[in-house]
Amino acid sequence: MKRVKGNGKRVVAVFSDPDCPFCRKLEKELSSITDVTVYTFLYPIASLHPDAPERSHWIACSKDPEKAWEDYQLRNIEPIHHECQDQLEEVQNLGEKYRISGTPTLVFADGEVVPGALPRAELEKALGPH
Repeated sequence: MKRVKGNGKRVVAVFSDPDCPFCRKLEKELSSITDVTVYTFLYPIASLHPDAPERSHWIACSKDPEKAWEDYQLRNIEPIHHECQDQLEEVQNLGEKYRISGTPTLVFADGEVVPGALPRAELEKALGPH
């Protein structure tokens, strides 16, 4: 999923599990940042959150995945059950290739990989100037 806020000049990719409480915390921080493009890769970790794979599928298959993601993360609105051919397996393979072992994991434009939910000030610093 791709979300552009403001000029979208700054870029970050986030591997995120919809049922991860730290991912939810990170989403709240990201929602207050401007001039950023956020690529969200749904990366459910079923061993920790058994419902996450199915919920990820529903989000990915919704008519507006970005809105479904934000609704669930920021407003706790359950995604509507849709069926489609999603790309979750490809995302899982990508995460394994880059050794993503937990969520959230951020990948910044300079290649820096940071596990965990960063507070806004640290996100702003890592993203660089507007």
